[in-house]
Amino acid sequence: MENGSQGAIAVEVRLPSQRNTCVGILQAISREAISVRLNKESQLPRLAPNMPVELYIQAQEAAYRIHGVVQARREDILTVRLVAPPQVADRRSAPRYRVNLPVQVTLNDFADGGHYCQQDARAVDISRTGMRLLLHTPVETGQMLQVEFTLLDAEQPIRAAATVRHVRPYSDGQWIAGVMFTQMARVDAAWLARLFP
Repeated sequence: MENGSQGAIAVEVRLPSQRNTCVGILQAISREAISVRLNKESQLPRLAPNMPVELYIQAQEAAYRIHGVVQARREDILTVRLVAPPQVADRRSAPRYRVNLPVQVTLNDFADGGHYCQQDARAVDISRTGMRLLLHTPVETGQMLQVEFTLLDAEQPIRAAATVRHVRPYSDGQWIAGVMFTQMARVDAAWLARLFP
């Protein structure tokens, strides 16, 4: 696995005994260590030296799982020492279903002083863990956003926090972004799991 120049690569950091995750952008990778710039909005308990962690990296269409220990954390840069070689991991444990679904996306534009902006998008596929969106404005890998959509004419829309895992140009003025749901009401998560097993 190489750190290519095609754009930012998202990294998910997880403590082995916890479900909470922290999202960041790959900064550097070698045979011995990985450096990740953590997202400002991500929250994870104190990451102390020698604490075991799992990293999940989505590089283009391949996903990797890496076991390591925290080597250092300086401000928003986390350095993890590898304890085993990266393993190819199929993170798509939930099957995808093709849809053509209107989605309201809310972005926090930190470059514009933290203002929120909304845009209309379309989901082209969905699973219980995330969706692929067709957008009219670009987003960045690792960016946090909110999505809102309605399924089967339900009275209440489903709202979820999500993280951009990968993004690529689709056509003139359009982008395809894969997002992973990171926070959702329990009743909505159960509804999604029933509709998209």
